[in-house]
Amino acid sequence: MSAHLSNELLIKIFAEVRDDENSYPLKRWIIVTHVCRHWRNTALASPILWSSARVSGHLPGDVPFVRLCLQRAQNTPVDVLIEVKGTAAVISGIMVLVREHAGHIRRLKLQVEPVTEQLFQLDFSLPALEALELYATRDEGDIRVYPMQHFTPTPSHFPCLRQLALENVYVPWEWDPSILTPLTSLQLLNYWYGPGDGPSKSQLLGMLSTLSNLKTLTLVDSGWLLEGEDDVLVVPSQPSPIIHLPALRHLTLSHLPVYVMALITHLAAPLQTTVHLTFRQYAGAHEEGEMVQTAIMAALGQYSPTAAVSHSSTVGEGKAALAPVNIGCVAMSLSGSDDWTMEIQCRTSCFSHGAVDPLPLRINIVQDEEEPVPDDYVFGVLLEGALKALSPYKPECLHYAGSPISDADSIIPMILTNLQDIRRLEIETAEPIYFIDSLQECCDNGCIPAIQHLILTDLTGRLDKFEDLLREYISENGNSLESLVIKTVARADAAGNLEEVSISEDILEELEDVVDSVEVLPLSEAERDRRLMGRLYQHFDLDATWAA
Repeated sequence: MSAHLSNELLIKIFAEVRDDENSYPLKRWIIVTHVCRHWRNTALASPILWSSARVSGHLPGDVPFVRLCLQRAQNTPVDVLIEVKGTAAVISGIMVLVREHAGHIRRLKLQVEPVTEQLFQLDFSLPALEALELYATRDEGDIRVYPMQHFTPTPSHFPCLRQLALENVYVPWEWDPSILTPLTSLQLLNYWYGPGDGPSKSQLLGMLSTLSNLKTLTLVDSGWLLEGEDDVLVVPSQPSPIIHLPALRHLTLSHLPVYVMALITHLAAPLQTTVHLTFRQYAGAHEEGEMVQTAIMAALGQYSPTAAVSHSSTVGEGKAALAPVNIGCVAMSLSGSDDWTMEIQCRTSCFSHGAVDPLPLRINIVQDEEEPVPDDYVFGVLLEGALKALSPYKPECLHYAGSPISDADSIIPMILTNLQDIRRLEIETAEPIYFIDSLQECCDNGCIPAIQHLILTDLTGRLDKFEDLLREYISENGNSLESLVIKTVARADAAGNLEEVSISEDILEELEDVVDSVEVLPLSEAERDRRLMGRLYQHFDLDATWAA
């Protein structure tokens, strides 16, 4: 077999196996190189193959393996990556190796479990280091009992540093600006717990103001501590100063809505910047919907940073004219109805038509892992705030995956009331009856858009259970429809061919009397299973029709 593979192709195959993120244990790729003597010799003779030393950080063999990689890589730039929370012993051993081979360390990623020792002592020169990731854990249960890791870089030690990610590393906002200004990527995690743990407003904004070359900014649970009164968080009415990030192309903010709003209303970035906002639900929230609406308006340029943003003001007061951002397509994926988490993707054009345009805005509404909200009230408030912010952009395509029901009520009327210009509606659900009932409810309330194209994907494979209900809905409310596509699960024969699917002939005739084009198409069980991930209706980051 090896006689038919060039050395270059062999090395490429080895590297792909090595870098497989789903492969565990991390060192298992070496087994592939032992298939025969030629393969092993080829691997040993390739320094670049050993340029990625990925270990878990808590196994006895991790330090010897990193040493082996550094030796076999020779002078090739090396990535030393601890992929799981490491122990103090392993981290200390790897730090010794990093110091010995400092001249050709290109990327360094350290993650450490809760410890009292100070392990991130990079007090030596790393002239080739381009990316540095330092993650420390301080929590034991809900209590922060472990100290921050102290690390203050000497600028001359890191002349090539361009990417930086930090979690629980002491006060990076007090670092020398000369270490920050060259950065093209910055990620901060868990910097908001107040004095001694998180920055003040002036400290964080001052740090951001030095990042003139930054292309990617990620702030997760990070921000200054906002003043509170009776558990109501307040944002100053005049967000000042405004921090301009002229090179920014990717912005990610994840926090409680009030913190996301406070941060983004202080930032100014080019229109081509793609934005990912994650709003975390929490019980006892006040005016969260307005906060979400304001944050999204700011992300899309619809909100003027110089306008008032106090909660007593009307959201939208003083807003600027709509920015030249086109949101033509909205895709929504809802988790199981008892989780109340959702992803919303806003695109310039419909990806069902093969569009590959950049994603201007991605929105997530998620549960707090430690304190999940016990009902769907907060979810509904946040979702409505997001919909109100998107409404002025008049998207014409809506793709919806998941249950139409949040707790006991349908959220579809809320969605279609705010998105009145929808002309193409695509639905994928295991609850088609509830969906048709929801559409009927919209019509009864006078809030249904003039839908021209309706695509209903039934993940149950039981057309007979809802075809009568669909006929009634179309007969009464389908005058605007130009096409109707029904997809339903079909079995495959031994050759893999899907069985034909159809609805009752008399019902088909009635539908065709109202709609010009009616199609009934089969959906394979494999395609259904890709959408039903346990209790989740998942359409993003998977090999499914709606994959982003």
